[in-house]
Amino acid sequence: MVLVKLDTIKITGIMERTIDCRRHFKDDEPAKRPNASSDDLFIDTSFLLNLPSGVKYQNMKWKRPKEFRTDPVLTLNGTSRAGVGQGSVGNCWFMSVLANIADNKEFMKQILPETAYFIEDPHKYDGIFHARFFSFGKWRDVYVDDILPISQQGTLVGAMSKTNENEMWVPLVEKAFAKLHGSYEAICSGLCKDAYLQLTSGIGETMEHQKMTNKDFDAFYARIKNALLFNHQVTASTPDKNGEIKGLIGRHAYSVVSVHEINDEKLVQIRNPWGHIDWTGAWSEGSTEWKSIPSNTKNLPDKNNGEFFVCLPDYMKYFSDTTFCSLTPDFEKDGRCNSLNYVLNIFGEWYGKTAAGFRNLLNNPKFSFSVSKQDAVKDGKIPIFIQMIQESKHRKSDNTYILVDIMKVFENQDLQKSSLIVLEQEPRDVFLHSGSLEHTNRYNLEPGTYVIVPTTQHEGVMKAFLLRMFSSGPLHDIREIPSSVNFVACKKEESLKLNGETLNLTYDKVLLGKFINDVNSGGQINELMDHYKNPQYLITIPMTEKGKNVVLSVNVLQKPVEPKLPLGITLYKVSESESPPLNMNYLFHNYNTSEVNLEGERGLYWMLGDASNKYTLPAGRYVLVVYMRSLGAENDFSVIFRSSANIDVKGYQTGSMEV
Repeated sequence: MVLVKLDTIKITGIMERTIDCRRHFKDDEPAKRPNASSDDLFIDTSFLLNLPSGVKYQNMKWKRPKEFRTDPVLTLNGTSRAGVGQGSVGNCWFMSVLANIADNKEFMKQILPETAYFIEDPHKYDGIFHARFFSFGKWRDVYVDDILPISQQGTLVGAMSKTNENEMWVPLVEKAFAKLHGSYEAICSGLCKDAYLQLTSGIGETMEHQKMTNKDFDAFYARIKNALLFNHQVTASTPDKNGEIKGLIGRHAYSVVSVHEINDEKLVQIRNPWGHIDWTGAWSEGSTEWKSIPSNTKNLPDKNNGEFFVCLPDYMKYFSDTTFCSLTPDFEKDGRCNSLNYVLNIFGEWYGKTAAGFRNLLNNPKFSFSVSKQDAVKDGKIPIFIQMIQESKHRKSDNTYILVDIMKVFENQDLQKSSLIVLEQEPRDVFLHSGSLEHTNRYNLEPGTYVIVPTTQHEGVMKAFLLRMFSSGPLHDIREIPSSVNFVACKKEESLKLNGETLNLTYDKVLLGKFINDVNSGGQINELMDHYKNPQYLITIPMTEKGKNVVLSVNVLQKPVEPKLPLGITLYKVSESESPPLNMNYLFHNYNTSEVNLEGERGLYWMLGDASNKYTLPAGRYVLVVYMRSLGAENDFSVIFRSSANIDVKGYQTGSMEV
């Protein structure tokens, strides 16, 4: 197990650390500015001049700006959202985000460096356009020629400036982004949060409207308002199934510009990247709603071309989702940036046996880390936001479904010494694999040691990934875990509902064991000569207030083997005079009166190799017998005890030094 040393860099208040655990996938060499001059203009032979197959124009030609404009410039007075116009390429997901950030000088400086375009200097002009995009954890330079698609009428077929036809920054950024992904075809259709990631390095999160009820609307409106106030970016999308409704375009992305309240009506101001107005519903231009407002009303909102207003109920009804984008996580989902200013970047890869897919979750790459009490924010827990990014050379052809899990190492486990590491899976707020460029999840973690496991949905998918872990304090003891370390995992279990009452499982303990042939692998109850040799555990349950029963949860997990070895558990109540290991006579004659689980069953065994049972028990002494179905079967195992009371557990004949 390797303890990784990390360098710390402080950038704009963010403490960032990076480790690289890739062995087979390495970064491409940084692009260098091509050799060209004003006498020999650059022609990019590495990027074919092809628009998507759905874009068909008769007599379309490819020309440089000076061939179809009298006075082309990069920008006239800087970039602005009003200047962004989508063309015939179906990339509204990208254009809506580009419009959103166009008014932000800091964002645009990253994308358009000082060497972006020399069209206005005849001595420096070389036909090269230079842009930068955030690609797989790093800002990458993209160089492309300035040859653009022009219609027979002399207008740009792709993106264009809506404020001045001589501005070239919009179509050139579109072309550079297409080159980053391999073609114009590759940037047709996508997710706004992926565009935001590549334009700013930030985090995008999409909220589906259908999952909300009317009572959620005001809080959601407040989140939009706060997000815009904190200079976050917000976009909205329409569903594809309904086509055009009230002028909206089906399966289209829009920019959310602002929010306003007029006469107690909550309005959302929206911009179409096409640069013209669509909306024909309530509060559309010239509607009765606007006419009912006195002309002398103060603070009426301004709008640019292509912008319109929608009332909150219509916004929630006719738009399918909203995407929030920010440089640091909005952990509380209230539109504000939380103080998760520590970032740990881990580059890794799925390769060979570690490209295990979700069915073999614990065979995927694994990294351990610990969090301390000092970094707790509230309730004694540490908020952690995970953004996982998959490497994507050609986004449509090689994006796969990805997911990430965090699991807690039980307190009495040692990652470097234990033969079998038992993990408890933390609940995540996203349950499905995501097919987008990035996948995000939130966790509230108690102090302790954890293992993070990134996975693809399907086995055999080999590619690189980047984990970005945002936290309120530094993560400690970062380690890449060798694939030779054996792990088992169970779901986190903090409480249990019983007869309408919620009982907190405040006690947990893990004991390791090993079934060994001719030692303690005694088989089922019908193995009369050997069953008593199996591992046994003495459980002492104390008297509780009011004499209530205690809930006991038992999980037995085996080291993964193929084929899986069926095992079982039986729980016996014993008197003060009886102590383990219990003999065969006792086990055989008391089997039919052994304790039943909450379903009224006893003496079960599980074909899939892991066993679990829950009991409600009065105070007293009990002995748990764990056994393999087959006499002499060998394997490592662990037993997890959880209880609503502070019980005492001791193991016998476990095949392990632990008791």
